[in-house]
Amino acid sequence: MEDSDYSMYRFFKGEKENPFEKLLNRAEIDKSHLPPPECMKYEYNLPINEVNKLQSSKMFWFYESCFERLFEQYESSDWYAFFGKNGDKFMKLLSEKDYVRPSDKKGVFDMWLNDYLFIDKLYPEYGGDENWYKKEYYSISVQ
Repeated sequence: MEDSDYSMYRFFKGEKENPFEKLLNRAEIDKSHLPPPECMKYEYNLPINEVNKLQSSKMFWFYESCFERLFEQYESSDWYAFFGKNGDKFMKLLSEKDYVRPSDKKGVFDMWLNDYLFIDKLYPEYGGDENWYKKEYYSISVQ
């Protein structure tokens, strides 16, 4: 990954492994000695709100890391095809020098986040207007 500025991301900071998954695994209570189905239930030695925050952070870290990998691989034409119905909006992000690869990484990320992730991938449940995932993404305070 060429660019070492991860400031636009809330969760991903360039790590190879998900730090939120590590924190969650460390907090997990070992139940391997119990018979099924008790051994198959996850329990943590953290308050439920902390567990929920770590689980959400783990998921969002994964999505941001996926975008980072995609950005390093995709050329402008790939992004245009990826955004499909929003291709014209994507084209407005590009300058003439961006023929091969977009230079506005933050602009592409914002578009990917708001026009793809929270619309197509993590869409509002039951056809509602409010997207729980988007609300959760912006509500978690990350150090």
